[in-house]
Amino acid sequence: MSDAADRDDKTEDASEKKRQDSLERGDAPVSRDVVTAAGLAGAWIAVAFVAPLQAPQATIRLGRLLEGADAIRLHRGEDAGALLVLVIREWGPTLLLLVAPLALMAVAGHVAQARPRIVGSRLHPQWSRLSPRQGWRRLFGRQGGAQALRTLARIAVALIAVAIAARGLVEPVLGALARPPALIAGDLLSAVDGVLTTTLIAVALAAAADILLSRLHWLKGLRMTRAEVKEEHRQAEGDPHVRQRQRSLRLQRARRRMIASVPQATLVIANPTHYAIALRYVRGETAAPLVLAKGVDHLALRIRGLAEAHRIPVIEDKALARSMYDQVTVDRMIPPEFYEAVAAVVHTVNKSAAGRAARYP
Repeated sequence: MSDAADRDDKTEDASEKKRQDSLERGDAPVSRDVVTAAGLAGAWIAVAFVAPLQAPQATIRLGRLLEGADAIRLHRGEDAGALLVLVIREWGPTLLLLVAPLALMAVAGHVAQARPRIVGSRLHPQWSRLSPRQGWRRLFGRQGGAQALRTLARIAVALIAVAIAARGLVEPVLGALARPPALIAGDLLSAVDGVLTTTLIAVALAAAADILLSRLHWLKGLRMTRAEVKEEHRQAEGDPHVRQRQRSLRLQRARRRMIASVPQATLVIANPTHYAIALRYVRGETAAPLVLAKGVDHLALRIRGLAEAHRIPVIEDKALARSMYDQVTVDRMIPPEFYEAVAAVVHTVNKSAAGRAARYP
C-alpha cells in the first residue's frame, strides 16, 4: 500500500538534476533492441560490402582445402591442432573482416544511447540479488510482466520478418547448389542479403518503439513528489537562513571598508541627521569626485562624526544629499547630472579653506 501511495504522490516530472544524477549512476534508458538492430546493420554491411570482396579468394581457398582433403590425417591430437592452425591461417582474416562490422555497430548502438561511465557502486555485490523474494518480484512483478510481453513481441516480430524474407527462398538456394562452385557464394550472399534487409527493417522499427517505451518508463520512474521538487529547489537556491547570514556578513564587511575610507575624503555632503555622502576630489587624481562612503540615519551620523574628527568639511545641503544618495555608488565617480551642483560645493569648500589660510598664515 505504501509503495502504491508513494507512486501516486509522484505527480511532478523529473528535474534536469535528477535526470543527470540518474545518468551518472548508470541508470539510463537503454534498449537492447537498438543494440540488436545495430548488430544486424553491421551484419548487413558485412554481407553487402565486405563478403563480395572476400568471396573470390575465399572460394579459391575452399577449393584448395577440398582438393587436399584426402591428405588430411586425424590420427593424433597433433593432427587436429595442425588442421585448426591451417583453417585459422586461411580463414581467420576473412572471418575477422566479416565479424568486425557487426561488433563495431553493436558497440556503437549501445554508446549512442548512453555515454559509457564507470560506476563504482555497480561493481559492489548486491546481496538483494540473491533474495528469492526479490527474484520472484522481478520475474512476476509488474515490471517483469511488462518485460516479458516486450520480449514476446520482439520474438514475434523477428519470426514474422524471417518468415517473410525466407518465403520463396528455398528453391533459389537449392538451385544454387547445382551451379558451379564459383557461383554458389554469390547466390548465397544475395539470398542472405535479402533476408537480412527485411529482418533489419522489422527489427529497426521494433527498436524505435522499444527505445521510446524505455525512455517513457525511465522518466516515469524518476517522477518526483511536490515535496521533493521543493526540497531540490531549496538545496539549489541554498538555505534562506544561510543566505541571510552571508548577506549580513557581506554588508558588514562593506560597511567596515566604507568607514575605513572616510578619512581619505575631502568633503561630506549631509542632510543634518539622515543622509551623509563622503566624497574625494583632488584635481588631477580623478576626472570627477569619487564616492567613498554613504549612509543613512546612524551610519550617516557615524560618517559625519568621523569626518569632523578628521577635520573634513561637512556641507549641509538637504536637497542635494537626498537626491544623490539613491543615485551614487560607493567606489565610483558621481553621475554627470551632479557635476554642477557638486562643483559649486567644492568651490565653496576651497574658498573657505583659502580664507582660513589667509587669516592664519
